[in-house]
Order: sequence, then structure tokens, then C-alpha cells
Amino acid sequence: MGKARSGRSVVIYEDGEIFIAARTKTLNFSNEGIDVTDDSTAAARLFMEDESSTLFVDMTLEGLLKDSSLVESAATDGGSIHELTVSIAGIGTLEGNFRVGSIQIGAPYNDARTFSGTLGSTGEYAFVPASS
Repeated sequence: MGKARSGRSVVIYEDGEIFIAARTKTLNFSNEGIDVTDDSTAAARLFMEDESSTLFVDMTLEGLLKDSSLVESAATDGGSIHELTVSIAGIGTLEGNFRVGSIQIGAPYNDARTFSGTLGSTGEYAFVPASS
């Protein structure tokens, strides 16, 4: 059985350098099925076997806003694609292309500037489980 690890052990890299130094990272792996429910399924939802309609990964991030790179990517890049590696210690590595979907800036009067934002996979991605 694996052991618990800190959220700091999830790191997002681009070209071997940390891409986003976030405090909170949430990854959502989606494997949407093709719904083939009809009158013959007795009102029970039924998915097509052995086929998915859409596979994707969405990430939600939160952290301290230290420079303008994320804002530039969301506001002016026109949707540039970043080739990222997400290292999840004890779980595995996710590699693929991601697009910055949105960035929100928090600027409290007496506190550090923060950001929250989303990244979405585009195209195929690969997940390699950590070796036991």
C-alpha cells in the first residue's frame, strides 16, 4: 500500500523547468462514455463498451502571482499550447499538451497577490504509472 504525500509533491514542468509554482493543484481525468441509452434499456443508463467519446485532463491551479507569464499566456497568446510534464510523486507522470484556459487575479489590499486558473489538455496525452 502506498503512503500519503504532500501536495508539494505534484509539480508541473515545461522544458525541465517549473512551469507554474502553484500552492493548490487539482487534476481531473475525464473518460466520457458514449451514451447509448434508449427505450430498450429499461431506463438504466447504458454506455457503449470499449469506446470513449472524449478523453481529457483539466487542471485547476491556485498560487501566488509572482510574474506576468500566466496572465500573458491567457490574455495575449491567442491560446498557445504548452508541452507539460506533471510529476505526481508515488503515482506517476502525465505528459501532454495543455492550453491556459483562464486566469483570475486576486489582489487583496493588505495581502499577497494570488491567481487561480485552469489548464486543459489538447490532443493525446500519456500517463506513466510510478514503478512500485
